[in-house]
Amino acid sequence: MAQSCCPLCEVNAGPGREQPLLFSNEPALTAYVSEILNRAGQTPQVDGGLFWFLSADDWERAFSVLSSKLAPCEQEQLRVASASVSGLVGASRFRDVLRLRETDWFEAALASDSFVFHFQPIVDLEAGTVHGYECLVRLFADRAYLGDAILDAASRRGTASTFDAYLRTKAIREGALRLKVGTKIFINFLPSSIGDPETCLQSTMDAVRASGLRPQDIVFEVVETDQTTSTEHLRRIRDHYHASGFGFALDDLGTGSNSLQLLAEFEPDYVKLDKSLAADVRSPTKLRTVTKLVELSREIGTHLVAEGVENAETARVLRDAGVNLMQGWYFGRPGPAMNITSESIVNLALAVAHHQPSPALLNCVGF
Repeated sequence: MAQSCCPLCEVNAGPGREQPLLFSNEPALTAYVSEILNRAGQTPQVDGGLFWFLSADDWERAFSVLSSKLAPCEQEQLRVASASVSGLVGASRFRDVLRLRETDWFEAALASDSFVFHFQPIVDLEAGTVHGYECLVRLFADRAYLGDAILDAASRRGTASTFDAYLRTKAIREGALRLKVGTKIFINFLPSSIGDPETCLQSTMDAVRASGLRPQDIVFEVVETDQTTSTEHLRRIRDHYHASGFGFALDDLGTGSNSLQLLAEFEPDYVKLDKSLAADVRSPTKLRTVTKLVELSREIGTHLVAEGVENAETARVLRDAGVNLMQGWYFGRPGPAMNITSESIVNLALAVAHHQPSPALLNCVGF
């Protein structure tokens, strides 16, 4: 029988032809990978920087070993590909393949529509009521996944834009089931996921019409304010939301050098202060920042919301600085139901506002 002309032909002709291949153009990395695999009892066939495996089990074991042993820079240099008679195709960085595998749970959850929303109250200290709730995405699978990890997984898999649209429509449906008329619901969105607002937001508008919610009770909240590169694009999105009757909010203001400029330019309905301001609001610099934002927000008619309020002292300092709307664990942690616990009500009425809670608050507005 004639011999195959090259190792790649042998791979295509043999039982390992469907298995991924590893390869490297760096002799030092090739030697190091060989050493790691040999120590782990793995014996792939190696030729000129090309590693191939005869079974799926061999490949999986090798991938697992290398995932734990290679440094990030080495994972960037090593390539994963499939074999064909014409050469290697679909080459990817080992690190990219690893990152995708680390987010396999995302695809499974999306396919089964397993993402849910928890709701965190935004309290109005002056009125003694619950002003609204922010929708925060969660997943409870092999473990609990919070918003940042979920959005990072969507970004890794190249589906951030479609996933953002999915979350908006799902949040609207969830809010319609739980929201009491007159209570605001804050829904996050990524400006980078929206091209032409008229086209890209059509599914969002359809979901609102089908839900029965009033547009004036929905506030769409930018979640990447400091990363916004095109103010003109964000302004078009804001104008589209406003024209449809929705509220518009900027998030995480107060830490970037352009915070005051963004507030003045966009004149949003709401501005959320960065959590770092609440965490150390008693420091002179941060207190001055809050005071300045309060002054400007009053001039342009914007509601200021302090996030990350974790204790009564922080709430008192913020209230004395002129901030009435607050959100944080002190008033209520995110939960599947739109309510405030009795403990949070007592905290609000006695430790912060020093007055009796209103009947609406006692009845857990929005639940």
